[in-house]
Amino acid sequence: MDYKNPKLEGKLAFVRGLQKSDCPIDRRTHANHLCLWQQGWDEQSKMVKPFPSELGAINIILEESNSCPDVYFVEIENDKGESIRIGERTKRDDAFVSLRIRAEDIINNPKI
Repeated sequence: MDYKNPKLEGKLAFVRGLQKSDCPIDRRTHANHLCLWQQGWDEQSKMVKPFPSELGAINIILEESNSCPDVYFVEIENDKGESIRIGERTKRDDAFVSLRIRAEDIINNPKI
């Protein structure tokens, strides 16, 4: 718990699926922090859907062959086998390419 920014912690708690009643802040010693945490939770609840408790998975499909030790990216699927268009391809300084998937991408994708 980051007491420097309880409002942000409340927002993150909502995204992680915590109930408002699960606030970890003691009201007797940190009443102001509790109020800010709850405000953050309320604000976030109006913006995005929470993670469901039965989270699915994102499966990044790779191709690997015995003749070549390299692995090739094929696609991303959910647990139902549906293709998901998510993330962005980025070049890195170390000559690798990465697939960057942000938390917002996951939260707002209807196929996940």
